[in-house]
Amino acid sequence: CTRAPRPRPAVEQCGFGAAALECSAWLPLMLPHIAAKVLGNFVMENASPVSYYVYNAAEVPLWSPTASTGLVKHDLYFAALGLFVMIADSVSRRIPASLTLATYSSNVLILVIALGCSVAGFVLESLAVAALAVAGLFAAFWGNGMVYGASAKFFDQSLPKEYNLVAYSLWCFMGDLGAIAGGVTVDVVRNWICGGHEYPYECVSHN
Repeated sequence: CTRAPRPRPAVEQCGFGAAALECSAWLPLMLPHIAAKVLGNFVMENASPVSYYVYNAAEVPLWSPTASTGLVKHDLYFAALGLFVMIADSVSRRIPASLTLATYSSNVLILVIALGCSVAGFVLESLAVAALAVAGLFAAFWGNGMVYGASAKFFDQSLPKEYNLVAYSLWCFMGDLGAIAGGVTVDVVRNWICGGHEYPYECVSHN
């Protein structure tokens, strides 16, 4: 018979005050992960909601805001959009877990690639072309998932164990600030994407 693996002994976690006094041991290593989390959450909580205020008619033109052909039903479009978002975020989280990432620089490289995906997704969303918005949100959530995967792997494998709880908490808190900033600027980004224009099937003013 095979024996179940023995559980690893729990490491006593530093409180916030003690961890703050010893921040030189863990915080500098966290900075790229915090920056990636803030930007990724901003894009995630901005680009996704703003789509509902740009493509806000009963039908969505896939290839041009001025088009009256190539239309799909509003609900069908957003169902497909949600499916692509789910696939991107779920699959991309597994990629850092499947890689060795033996060095700090290799982990940071994953974050850089993830941020590139988030920025590319935001740019595609800004073009006000519905088909490109699907690709953009896929890229943005792909980047978001990679940030989660890379950061979780870094915290668990490379950060001193006694700072794990504080590190996770700070990382989540800073990410939430990015998400709040993304949420409160939805109207600003929507106006930027629409450019003051109103089309038959996009940027409709009734919303």
